[in-house]
Amino acid sequence: HPDPMWLDRPCVSRDDLPLLFAGVEHRAWIVAFEAFIQGEREAAPPDEQLCRFGRWLHGECQVRHGQQPTFQAIERLHRQVHLLAEKMLQLHASGCNPDALAYLPELHALRDSLTVQLKALLQNNRQQR
Repeated sequence: HPDPMWLDRPCVSRDDLPLLFAGVEHRAWIVAFEAFIQGEREAAPPDEQLCRFGRWLHGECQVRHGQQPTFQAIERLHRQVHLLAEKMLQLHASGCNPDALAYLPELHALRDSLTVQLKALLQNNRQQR
């Protein structure tokens, strides 16, 4: 039996599953990046062009949703995440790890904003059906 909290949730179309998976991939990237900056992981996760979210964003998502304003907001936020991550990596590499860690709240805020936009894109898809 499903958790009772799930009973009132709208169904997700099979076509929208990649959108849900992309959100999970993005959050996993943030966790991996944070673990690297904190010294709990040996290597940083892939950059903007190679991360799974980026490949999905510039592939399937762009084809399917590229004309929607929400897509452009997601693309902008994804770029901002990676620009900030690059700045943090440079600080980390130069031995200024406390300065790099100080950017984590900003990174989390970008993650949260991107998640909101992904949910909006999913909602737009539901309304169009």
